[in-house]
Amino acid sequence: AAESPLALNASSASVTYSLSGLAASTTYYYRVIATNSAGTTNGLIVSFTTSAAVSAPTVTSGAASGVTVSAATLNGTVSANNAATTVTFKYGTVADLSSGTTTVTAAESPLALNASSASVTYSLSGLAASTTYYYRVIATNSAGTTNGLIVSFTTDRKSTRLNSSHITI
Repeated sequence: AAESPLALNASSASVTYSLSGLAASTTYYYRVIATNSAGTTNGLIVSFTTSAAVSAPTVTSGAASGVTVSAATLNGTVSANNAATTVTFKYGTVADLSSGTTTVTAAESPLALNASSASVTYSLSGLAASTTYYYRVIATNSAGTTNGLIVSFTTDRKSTRLNSSHITI
């Protein structure tokens, strides 16, 4: 321990030792052992568990749902991989999302560090009729950012209402 040896007149003292290079998600056991001229005393065995390893989120862009003439819900799944994770959707009308895009935050963002295959969504409105939109899920945590695959949907066409009084047969 960093405090060893203790002063002769010490009745009690806190001792510490810093460890490095420990494996993630592993339980370690230790005890303090004190030795002086009167003998050796073993402390209780205690344990601690290291945190799980953090990795970049995993994402899947899902199919859009509730597609109408002017609205749709973007869907995806995200695993946070042991770190708080922010989730966004990037969408637009250019197939590779290289220009003219909008980024919106998923309704469920941020995700807890233990989120696994969590469903994420965003409801769009005000879309143009008969238009193909492209989108992807993007998730970011302390280990990095992951982009989902680009998927697409096409809004419905506007319905045309015919007035029967204008039809001639």
